[in-house]
Amino acid sequence: MIVTIAEIIIRPGDENAFIAAYHEASRHIADSPGCRMLRLVRGIEQPNRFLLLSEWVSLESHIEGFYGSDGFLSWRAGVCEYFVEPPCVEHVVDLRD
Repeated sequence: MIVTIAEIIIRPGDENAFIAAYHEASRHIADSPGCRMLRLVRGIEQPNRFLLLSEWVSLESHIEGFYGSDGFLSWRAGVCEYFVEPPCVEHVVDLRD
């Protein structure tokens, strides 16, 4: 299993609008083949910093499947207006498996 960690920095003052947009757009990720879990967490010390955590059955299901899909374009269109910069995305291996 692959875990994707996306650090998303939101313009200060737009956090609540981003959260609402995320809830609308997150289905595009959650419904993508290979996505096993999706979770958004928010920084305490830096409340405009969010981490989007997702679990995928394989790296290919995330990169080729999701990034190459219309769902990815719909996800980005729904939330990108709130980004300070493009998210920093990292893939890691879950050692529980």
